[in-house]
Amino acid sequence: MTVLAHRINIEADQKFVFDALSTVEGWSRWFTPEVTGDFTEGSEVVCRLKGRSPIRLRVTSVKPESGIAFEVLEGPFAPGAKTSIELSSGGDGRTAVSLRHETPPIPEEDLAACNSYWGILLGQLRAYSQTRDSAPSLIADSLTHLLDEAAIRDASARFADVATSADYDGFRALWADDAEWVIGGTEGQPFERRAKGIDDIVSMLRTLRAERDYFVQFAVQGSIEINGDDAAARCVCHEAARGPGESYYRNNGIWSDRLRRSDNGWVFTSRTYRYLWLDLSPFSGDIFPV
Repeated sequence: MTVLAHRINIEADQKFVFDALSTVEGWSRWFTPEVTGDFTEGSEVVCRLKGRSPIRLRVTSVKPESGIAFEVLEGPFAPGAKTSIELSSGGDGRTAVSLRHETPPIPEEDLAACNSYWGILLGQLRAYSQTRDSAPSLIADSLTHLLDEAAIRDASARFADVATSADYDGFRALWADDAEWVIGGTEGQPFERRAKGIDDIVSMLRTLRAERDYFVQFAVQGSIEINGDDAAARCVCHEAARGPGESYYRNNGIWSDRLRRSDNGWVFTSRTYRYLWLDLSPFSGDIFPV
């Protein structure tokens, strides 16, 4: 497990801070207006952010006026993560808040987003506790943006995963029905492949993967720009393949992506690949089926 830790001081009474952390009314004032459930030990709490899947938590420990702990059952980054929040006197009427978040292994970029997630949450808790003014829409917007970025990174990672494993059903789930997929296709590019519509896109992957003894794709997410329910992104990619026969293929390139929010998360509406480097020379090594 990876551990994230935060500590802040809040200029507010400890009981008030505890109530903000341990009641539906409190969470609805600093986290999101849509909170249901209760905060007794063993109970579940559901938080809903606009346009996102719900966040479900199970309360695992409640220490009156001094702490609360819960497990993430459903939500961003890593279901199964455990969070504990301890309160103590910070002197001069302040409350010290210590947070410990234990998460299963997740990609480095998701870990950074998760760390930012908790920083934003604690900052909003402090603002509410010190001013008594609720601003859940602000935190909801900030969290939604973080979650959207994580979901777009996940789409790029899943693309590489399903392309490598030839999971055609998984590949289909990444695309909008009217999407377009282009490989090369501009002046100076070594190849050109195009597909329009989800059926043609899946068929093109089948053709590209046919007779490959070996294929792998690695992806490193670049920039992400989100505008409402649409997004643009870039992704650096490396591929290597062998087959059919004694043909070989290695390249580096950049994906330029357009995505749309859907009921099934973010899906590609267009994906265009531009080669930066291509090597068709033989390479050595053994292949191990998985």
